[in-house]
Amino acid sequence: MQSVYKKYITTAIIVWAGSFVLFMLVYVFVLSPQKQELNQIRQKLSQRDADFKRAVEAETGAAKARLDKELADLHSKVDSFVSVTGDSSKVLVDVGQIANELRVTDFSSKVNKNEQSKTLPTCKVLAVDSIIVNFKGSFSQFARFINTLERHKPVIFADKFTISRSDKGNFANDINIVLAVLVCSQDGANSNTLLAGR
Repeated sequence: MQSVYKKYITTAIIVWAGSFVLFMLVYVFVLSPQKQELNQIRQKLSQRDADFKRAVEAETGAAKARLDKELADLHSKVDSFVSVTGDSSKVLVDVGQIANELRVTDFSSKVNKNEQSKTLPTCKVLAVDSIIVNFKGSFSQFARFINTLERHKPVIFADKFTISRSDKGNFANDINIVLAVLVCSQDGANSNTLLAGR
């Protein structure tokens, strides 16, 4: 009688263990991937729902006005950093005026023909114009010159510079600067095409 109970208990344990293992395999290979897929679908649905709500909201007059203001702000930000292609002479004049205001001596500037309008590799509509500037001045004048350039609209970046001590023993150092100016590389391009080309 004892062996019958033992067989019955052993069979029951084996059946329960087999059922448990089978349940775990079904969970791991069927239910778990389905849960992950369901979560991904829910995320996509919530994203699409948010997009739909934004689109519906954009139809209202207040939202259109807000979006137009945001677009105008983006245009002004782009215009403060980007110049128009072929506008290098205006930039040269502006740099010359800055140098005159700071009273530097022996000022000269020219467009760097070797590196003019290099298109940026990550942006189809932006290029960089390079301008070479040379003058004599104190370190204080140099610092004010760079500071004024970076506040200029469009922003003029100091790409490289060298400062050499003067041979004459005075405080006027020989200063050479390579400036970089962002320009729209397409003909007739402006901030509208720049923002559309993102």
